[in-house]
Amino acid sequence: MKYLIAFLLFVTGLLFSQNVEYVHNFQQWEVEGYTPAKGKNIGIWPQNSSVEERFSYQQYVNFGISKMWTAEEDSPHWGHFAKKSEFFNITENMIFQIHKDNYETIIGNPEYSGIKYYYIDEPFENQYIEEDKSGNPFTFEEVENFIRRMPRNTYLVFSTYSAREDIIERYRKLFSLYPQKVMLAPMKYSVNLEFWKKCVEEYYPGTPVAFIWMHAGRTETFNEDNLSGAAELADEIFIYAIDTENNDLKEVLFKLWMTNWFEARKEVLYNYKYKWSGEALPEKFDINNKNWKLVSKTNLATRAVTRSDFKFSEVPFNN
Repeated sequence: MKYLIAFLLFVTGLLFSQNVEYVHNFQQWEVEGYTPAKGKNIGIWPQNSSVEERFSYQQYVNFGISKMWTAEEDSPHWGHFAKKSEFFNITENMIFQIHKDNYETIIGNPEYSGIKYYYIDEPFENQYIEEDKSGNPFTFEEVENFIRRMPRNTYLVFSTYSAREDIIERYRKLFSLYPQKVMLAPMKYSVNLEFWKKCVEEYYPGTPVAFIWMHAGRTETFNEDNLSGAAELADEIFIYAIDTENNDLKEVLFKLWMTNWFEARKEVLYNYKYKWSGEALPEKFDINNKNWKLVSKTNLATRAVTRSDFKFSEVPFNN
């Protein structure tokens, strides 16, 4: 008899459970934004990352990012050039990538007349290194022609990773054509800091490194040595964030803050309320379980934190 009673109680619980609302609440502190450090700037190129799926322009500003890379191929993802300019001043804080097939229209277009920085991506690696030929790269003569036609108040930026003497010599010749305005943004994943120093001391002495070029998808390169060394060589870091996951980018920003590239960090305490929407009894809460639906997110408090609250090697779960 006792087994029958237990069975009936179990069945009755299932029948009435359909009218029970299953709710899961939890609270957590999350980074809300950073304040740029005086004399330092962080820029970003969020290529192939839509505003809706990653961050809005305003969120990038809130996260202390002050400069924006842009290119024509970004337009399907990022909308119009003018929209970016609402958040990132064209003259001072935007970099426009030049391709062999677009520079004629870009340089003569009044819409882009305020651009201060033009960028050509690794022109001689693409043109002269056999294993790295891609697309329709610039020849030396074409880049030279572009430099001679550039407005005198603009800067031309190159990215280069080669240590080959013949490639270095081609860049040196271009820099001599425009010595007051040409800047270099080197990147070499495996030995970043060592390569940056060689560019400054050996390969291109006298050519200033305007900013350091780093890949957000390679979070391991955002280590203390690279970031501290970068601060000695340049006042800006540009983040290449092609298809970068949210948490990768937040980890990068956290590490930049821990190495003084940002001044302050603001956090917000949120209360999350999730409701079970499945037909059966609820499974253990899992934020990735689609049957647990977010019904509210409430801001409870804000706080400023200090670097002493964290360790560089221990990235907080919510970054």
